[in-house]
Amino acid sequence: MYRSARSRFLIAALGLALSACTTASSAWWTFQADVQRTGRSSGIGPKPNLYWQVPLVSGTISLTPPVFGAIGDTFRVFIGSGYGDGRVFALSPYTGATICTFTAVPGTGFVGSPAAADDHVYIASKGNTPHGYALTQRTGAVIWQTPLPATGSGASVAVAHGMVFVNTDQHIVYALDQNTGAIVWSAPTSPGATSQESSPSVTALMVFLASDDGLFAFALNGTLLWKYNLTGPVGFSSPVLDGGSPPLVFIGTNDLKLHAVNAATGANVWTHTASGTLAFHTVATGHGRVYLIDLTSVVALDRNTGAVSWTQAVGTFPRHSPAIAGNELFFQDNMLVQGMNALTGAFTWKAPLPGNGNPNSPGNAMAIALEILLVPNKGTLYAFR
Repeated sequence: MYRSARSRFLIAALGLALSACTTASSAWWTFQADVQRTGRSSGIGPKPNLYWQVPLVSGTISLTPPVFGAIGDTFRVFIGSGYGDGRVFALSPYTGATICTFTAVPGTGFVGSPAAADDHVYIASKGNTPHGYALTQRTGAVIWQTPLPATGSGASVAVAHGMVFVNTDQHIVYALDQNTGAIVWSAPTSPGATSQESSPSVTALMVFLASDDGLFAFALNGTLLWKYNLTGPVGFSSPVLDGGSPPLVFIGTNDLKLHAVNAATGANVWTHTASGTLAFHTVATGHGRVYLIDLTSVVALDRNTGAVSWTQAVGTFPRHSPAIAGNELFFQDNMLVQGMNALTGAFTWKAPLPGNGNPNSPGNAMAIALEILLVPNKGTLYAFR
């Protein structure tokens, strides 16, 4: 009886807390918009007009997903670069002009997205001498830097409750003090030697993290609350939280599965089997649906049952997380960025991504704010408005 009552309390509290947990200073301030990783913008979507494009890196160096930051009424775009460059760029969202940069320790780079919160930017590096960093949004100056174990982190950080949560290649999640960088707590996840690109998600009560063989839920003090066993690696897929009834966590895996898990109890609610791996992207949620990339199609599932709402063939192989603004859903495949009606799957517009840069330099997840869609691709950041 006690356990049942406790579960009902957690479910009710999570439903209220999912939309309230944020320390952001701007819309789309972290990977996939918010610390629940919904991939959903609160504003309206962009038009298919190329607003600006800025080449940031050359060769095969990658770019992280971009985010928006704000100091008062002054907005910025933040994006990191990978091995061989290892910078964090602060750009004007209206021109793409560089405002300032920060360069990490040599031999490291950034794979996961920065998070712009409370006039600061937080990010974790990967490489020979990795660190977690807090920088000022205004100048890029270092506020603190904390050494990370092993090869560091290829995941995007999560910032909430005065802590910065970092998933590391050591298969340990760290909670760092947001003001000082000191380790508040750490906890092990799945054992193994694989790199960890899956990013933490946070509510007002819990921290969720996916690793090689499981989805983990921790209390804010680091206590393990439950583990949901997975049969395939998660790769770049991050847990996504949806605050409906019951609150659900969605996680995709390399064995073609999308799992819907009760956020309070860790029980399976439904599982969808796709035609291809779901470990290359994080799903998006909105309009009572879950949106995923399935080989050469975009698919919308009912969030409660997993039933297919619609499927739209796109003819290519998108590998990056979709993004939602209003009633539109956006995705890119390193050649085109396309918009579609999120309710029906009908295409609304498409725009080419010019072929600048090395074709082997990968694209990444997008960001939407200020009616601007940011698309990193082939070493260049493109803005559509």
